Amino acid sequence: MKRLMVAVMLSIGIGSVAMSLGENHGQQLDWEQLNLTEQQSQQVHTIRSTYRDDFQNLRKYDIDKSEKKHLMLVLRDKMIANMQQVLSAEQRQQASLMMVEQAEKRINKRLDRLAGKLALTSTQQLTMRSLVNTNLVAYQKEFLGGRAIGINHQQSMFDRVDQILPNILSSDQLQQWQKIKYKRIKSLT
Repeated sequence: MKRLMVAVMLSIGIGSVAMSLGENHGQQLDWEQLNLTEQQSQQVHTIRSTYRDDFQNLRKYDIDKSEKKHLMLVLRDKMIANMQQVLSAEQRQQASLMMVEQAEKRINKRLDRLAGKLALTSTQQLTMRSLVNTNLVAYQKEFLGGRAIGINHQQSMFDRVDQILPNILSSDQLQQWQKIKYKRIKSLT
């Protein structure tokens, strides 16, 4: 069931719930809440600057969009690992909680948008929300345990979504879902 919830979240456009720390394209942490020491602040600044440059250089490469996305995710994972090394165990826990709260807000916004795009009935909306909310605790435990969603794992979850959605959506909604999915895939290539 936990995998189902994550798959549903990913299927509605939440490709990276474990977003990069402090980058402009992901979650923004309120670093002041973490009470960083001066040394930690300097280390975080250095890491962010280094990776910002790496991300900008990667954006300049003229390569396939899907390959670029893959490289961005690999780079993001490395940055997250470096950031986690700077933080104490307590700070990592607090940062993870902050990221989970932000992810939950985004999940609910995306569910609302998906409900509109697919014209979900109130029962379908409740089913989708129930899947997400019931399993969010399990997701939080996994995320707080330091496990990020890997690229290959994401694809297998997308594949599982295609098996699950026919049980939730009408045939017209399923056709609309296929269009949304195709558009998303097309934008990556």
